[in-house]
Amino acid sequence: MGPLALGRIERLPDLRADTNINFRVQAGTNVYRGRLIVEFPPGLLTVGTSFRMSVEDARESTLDTARQKSGLRLGDVVTDLMAGR
Repeated sequence: MGPLALGRIERLPDLRADTNINFRVQAGTNVYRGRLIVEFPPGLLTVGTSFRMSVEDARESTLDTARQKSGLRLGDVVTDLMAGR
């Protein structure tokens, strides 16, 4: 093993949290929902650790990247940002 080998890593438990973010899906419509940002505090994360979530409108940069990577036209895209409840 080289100097960067970490040895055996045990499986970490799944961490889950309720986001309370809701949105509808419409067939045949391209909808931009926004960029979900999750901010965790520095340090060790434990059960019950608080975190912040927000949705930002990064439509243009996101669609530009999607067009470049996929080659799709993505001409008619409706913006309907996710909303927390």
